[in-house]
Amino acid sequence: MTTIKRFVREVNRRFPGIMWLLGAAPLNQSVLWGSSDSAIASVSASGLVTGLAVGDAEISATSEEAVGTAAIAVRRKIMVIDAGGFHTCALTADGAASCWGRGDFGQLGNGSLDSQFTPAAVSGGQAFESISAGGLHTCGLTPAGAAYCWGFGGEGRLGNGSFDSHATPQAVSAAPIFVSLSAGWFHTCGVTTDGAAYCWERGEVGQLGNGATESHATPVAVVGDLTFASISTGGTHTCGVTTDGVAYCWGEGTSGQLGNEEIADESGPVAVSLGITFASISAGVVYTCGVTPVGFAFCWGFGRALGVRTIDNQLTPVPVSGGLTLTSISAGDLHTYGVTTGGVGFCWGSGQLGNGSTTAEATPVPVLPFPDG
Repeated sequence: MTTIKRFVREVNRRFPGIMWLLGAAPLNQSVLWGSSDSAIASVSASGLVTGLAVGDAEISATSEEAVGTAAIAVRRKIMVIDAGGFHTCALTADGAASCWGRGDFGQLGNGSLDSQFTPAAVSGGQAFESISAGGLHTCGLTPAGAAYCWGFGGEGRLGNGSFDSHATPQAVSAAPIFVSLSAGWFHTCGVTTDGAAYCWERGEVGQLGNGATESHATPVAVVGDLTFASISTGGTHTCGVTTDGVAYCWGEGTSGQLGNEEIADESGPVAVSLGITFASISAGVVYTCGVTPVGFAFCWGFGRALGVRTIDNQLTPVPVSGGLTLTSISAGDLHTYGVTTGGVGFCWGSGQLGNGSTTAEATPVPVLPFPDG
């Protein structure tokens, strides 16, 4: 829970002319602090307020004949958030998962098929370390590396050996211990503790990377004996970065999204051309982007989302225009988002750019400032 320090400002407002300091009583006066609900928020003898559980409480301060109170709301701090096709999920600092948005296949994980306009807690009681929202399903990874998925189960999307949809988390069958997961539009992949990659669900264009084009309802190993640091699932293709920074892609390649100078599908990993070393990679629906260790951004594939002053498809990585130095990049449907080392967000592509306009932009434009509070 987050430590709350705003109460002192409220006391200052209610008692003009008296200077209250957190942890010290003014003018040699003693202060008696109290909480209306110590299970929600505790307050120390020095006035340090600590949230303990989600809820509302009232903090009071008494000094001689003066009494002041202030209402506080204790809320969980969001640490991770991920947007899928039609829903969004988030994790709090203690690993509690909540989702909201479209829920007709159970992708919100709260036991219901109803859509939710506010965050709804995921059922099951698991604490998750990471969460990934896909097209119509969601997957989460516990601190121990156990994988769970929920939502649409067609073609084995949940990885539990069945084709049924589930509105609560289901353990992925015969799964190794994972360190990361990526839920795509139609398939899911993960990286194990030893850097091996596994994928499951639809495989008709080779997106599972196991050398075949069949679908699988449980995880299958990606071929090639590569050691991956991270993996990203797109629409019908997958890309990963090895521990030495080499990028590989597999699956559908008809728009150049595999980056290997070809427009053919591949059922196993193929190296992205030009030998660029990447720190991270993000697979969009029909294109891919990556960031180098020094923050240079490159994209390839479908031309309208690459940020390179052209709408032509690119079969190899091309540098994103603008000379930005990025710390991260995220490829979506037909738009891309990147964050600079200075913490400024830039977007490019079609719509959803956050710049106050609905006009498509071929090159990066800054996201408008976030509102205060």
